[in-house]
Amino acid sequence: MKDKSAPDYPQSKATDVANIAAQAGVGLIPIVGGAAAPIIAAIVAAPLEKRRADWFNRLAEGLDELQDRFEGFNPQELGENEDFVSAVYATTDAAMRASRESKRERLANVIFNIAMGNNINDALRERFINLVHQFSDEHILLLTIGRNPKSIPRLVERVKGMISGGRRGVYLEELGQHGISDAVFSVVAADLEREDLIKGGFNVMMTSQGILNPITTDLGNAFLDFITTPLEE
Repeated sequence: MKDKSAPDYPQSKATDVANIAAQAGVGLIPIVGGAAAPIIAAIVAAPLEKRRADWFNRLAEGLDELQDRFEGFNPQELGENEDFVSAVYATTDAAMRASRESKRERLANVIFNIAMGNNINDALRERFINLVHQFSDEHILLLTIGRNPKSIPRLVERVKGMISGGRRGVYLEELGQHGISDAVFSVVAADLEREDLIKGGFNVMMTSQGILNPITTDLGNAFLDFITTPLEE
């Protein structure tokens, strides 16, 4: 358990790193001259500052929870962890640009995984952080379903009695429950295939059992693990 007599987390080395990153992000949106500049600055500054504060509070609270839950975890040592420092800088930039809370949550999970030592090599780490920034909730949903299709009751029910068929129709029926159209599905599936996160194709005819097989690659599974919170029991 955390020593409650210790200084509050904002005084820790890990938060010092976060504060440095925050200062670096202040100039993310340059303001040029002109009569409208003060107006634009006033409109943008407040929500950006709130987003920045929420982001670093999220990191601080999450690291505190890791310290409470995992014996031996000390966030004050993270300032010496180069992987952690680099990830804070990279994810802060992405978090400031993210319009969805769900995307900022995934970025925070990257930080928590690295803090816990669940890291990957530099090339994949940078790639995965970029993919979190690029991907929508629809991308993550399709990837999650593709990792374990048998965990989706409607999808399992859909293939009952089928002798053969294609994944596309079965997956579309499930994704349609989340408001995802055929056109959006095509774009999302193509993105995931291009990044080598899924394989197997959606239009290939196969048995019902084949439809229920996972379609994520090892890289896709590693990506999902990297953006999933380590705080869950």
